[in-house]
Amino acid sequence: MESELASEEEPASAATADPPRTLMTTLRRFEAAHERGSVEEMRGCFHDEAVIESVASSSRPLDPDETAFALAEALRDGVYMVYGWKYEELAPDVVLSITRARHRAGDRAVRDETVYRLVSGRDGLMWRVRLFRSRSSALAALAEHGPSLGVPG
Repeated sequence: MESELASEEEPASAATADPPRTLMTTLRRFEAAHERGSVEEMRGCFHDEAVIESVASSSRPLDPDETAFALAEALRDGVYMVYGWKYEELAPDVVLSITRARHRAGDRAVRDETVYRLVSGRDGLMWRVRLFRSRSSALAALAEHGPSLGVPG
């Protein structure tokens, strides 16, 4: 009887293991870290081989560390703000994130706009991120390029 009970129980390590990381849970972690202004936590959401276009980088594709630096700079600016996060899971490793973003444009004017971020993941982390002005443009890029999103890597 005792041996039967032992074989039916899960090993302690399996019972306490973290749930698998998914791109959607990573995006929610990123959103929370962004709202707190925690650049280190945001960087932890990026795959080490990521290439990311962001509002903070003026849509330039950057590596994860450069993106974290751009986010830190934008947060110090005092104007930069991303809010109203919405997500559309297109596939387990592809999510369309829709937000409002207030930021300084290249001419230093302040812009407040809707931003469509197409995000593809690897290992549950953000791997490719590309910005669009519309949902239809984002979906067309996904159809044309697949998970690489046409972002050079």
